[in-house]
Amino acid sequence: MSLLHEKDGVTIFSFQDDDFPLYGIVWQRWAREFVSELHRRRLAGRVIWKINCRADAVDPALFSEMRDAGLYTVYMGLESGSEEGLSTLHKQITVEQNLRAVAILKQLDIMFEFGFMLFDPSTTFDSVADNSGSCAILSVTDVRPRLFAA
Repeated sequence: MSLLHEKDGVTIFSFQDDDFPLYGIVWQRWAREFVSELHRRRLAGRVIWKINCRADAVDPALFSEMRDAGLYTVYMGLESGSEEGLSTLHKQITVEQNLRAVAILKQLDIMFEFGFMLFDPSTTFDSVADNSGSCAILSVTDVRPRLFAA
């Protein structure tokens, strides 16, 4: 990042891995070391960056540190607004965890995007209603979900 910024003036970085390494103590330590390095190289405040992560990896303290080092957008694959849909998609996460992650990002004023599957192989009329309601709750701000059909 430092080389690209100094040599070519790059100021926006997008980490396009499925999951930025945040899950668990070892990866949280790595993320904090990454943030420290951005500060040490005086990149914080001069570059911004985007990550993808799971909703259950969103930690208020860590994301606050990351925001202060330039994190500006987070993409999460929330996928469904119902427990049944999340189970069908083998997400191993709950609707409550998804909503908590969204609330934390809003509280920290970090922009976010999310993937959402309105239809999956187990879709019923009731699940479409649940998903539509959840999608509306999640999109109260200027956030725009990416809708996918399985």
